[in-house]
Amino acid sequence: PFSVEMWVRPEWKKEDTRAYRMLIESRDAQGPASDQLSGFGIWVNDDGNWEAPIGCPGFGNFLLVTGGKAVPNEVSHIVLTHDGTDARLYVNGDLDSPVTTTGPMTPNTTVKLTIGVGLSRFEDRPTIPEPAFPFFPFTGTIQCVAIYDIALDEATIKTHTKHGNGKP
Repeated sequence: PFSVEMWVRPEWKKEDTRAYRMLIESRDAQGPASDQLSGFGIWVNDDGNWEAPIGCPGFGNFLLVTGGKAVPNEVSHIVLTHDGTDARLYVNGDLDSPVTTTGPMTPNTTVKLTIGVGLSRFEDRPTIPEPAFPFFPFTGTIQCVAIYDIALDEATIKTHTKHGNGKP
């Protein structure tokens, strides 16, 4: 089980290139295909939604957990949890929908954790960028990143969201 928590503020304009913007990544290739990745990541996809890929046995390449829309120039509290059975992505304390996995996440064992830098595996970057590729660095602010070895419960996440926003 684990949780990844952070406060983020996207800072891009609607006219900027549509791209996946990587917040945090701890993934490595552990299957016969280069897209069979273990570990986890959190990004904003090219449609502007929060997403988290999780490497889990039985899902081919990775399992995708989705959240709400990223709002440019607005601070959001993002929390990804995995309890060994369900993966959840909370945005500002709200849960979109849990995703049941086939078991524990396959951990990343070879690649360093990166925050805000985009796709860390340079060999996976295409030579001719497509509209949604490469994984761009996150443009904005990322702060108070915390990684836990437990799956935070919803009440704790809501408390962190409430008090992190300066609300009494």
